[in-house]
Amino acid sequence: MKTITIYNNKGGVAKTTTAVNLAYNLTREGKTVLLIDMDPQGNASSFYKKYNVYKKSIKDLLTNTKTDITTVIKRTKFENLHIIPSDLYLAQVTAEEMPYSLSTLKERIKPIKYLYDYCIIDCPPGIGNLSFNAIEAADKIIIPIKPTAYAKDGLDTVLAFLRACKKTEYKALITMYAKGKMSLNTIEQILTEYDCDLFDTVIRRSAAVERSEARKRPLAKCATRSPATLDYMDFTKEMLSEEESHGIFE
Repeated sequence: MKTITIYNNKGGVAKTTTAVNLAYNLTREGKTVLLIDMDPQGNASSFYKKYNVYKKSIKDLLTNTKTDITTVIKRTKFENLHIIPSDLYLAQVTAEEMPYSLSTLKERIKPIKYLYDYCIIDCPPGIGNLSFNAIEAADKIIIPIKPTAYAKDGLDTVLAFLRACKKTEYKALITMYAKGKMSLNTIEQILTEYDCDLFDTVIRRSAAVERSEARKRPLAKCATRSPATLDYMDFTKEMLSEEESHGIFE
């Protein structure tokens, strides 16, 4: 199982949109996928209709070694796509409550690694013990970035955090792209000023993303011809192609 964490310390950069659509698109490519929601907001859980504060969630897995991981994995309505949901109580979990501290998630998912081709982890914004756990568990990290000056400047913090976690396998994905000189200049600055590769695929801004979220259906199931749908499909294929050619990423 390859574990890919979707991370940026900033909110509003399409982390969850990327996570839920990458997870689904991988199943369209014949992969079995586990999606883990590490964000107390639970947006990925809600998207796949598995948000429920009265049932076991990632919180139980992180804080109780007696919790069997199979009891927190939920089936979605989509074949070969399962999820470990989150809820608001995850925000209360401290590093001291986790049996393996910042390596707890990595240790707790080991028993089911043979069941899936990919594990996709959706992170909360910010830097904290939940993000540390999600990064520590990752084989690779995808960093969604809006092509704006503020988002570009925040990349310094993201890369410093990843270096502090001793992670070197990461790649940025441009999201919410609107054609224009400012966006192109921002992308050029990222390529020239930062030690961070970019995926060739760019995710264009599209109203279909909001419709997808409202309907709680992946883009490929509800807006087949939208720019964002096509871009996320191309991005998934690009990622898989790089894995086949050079390991998980080039």
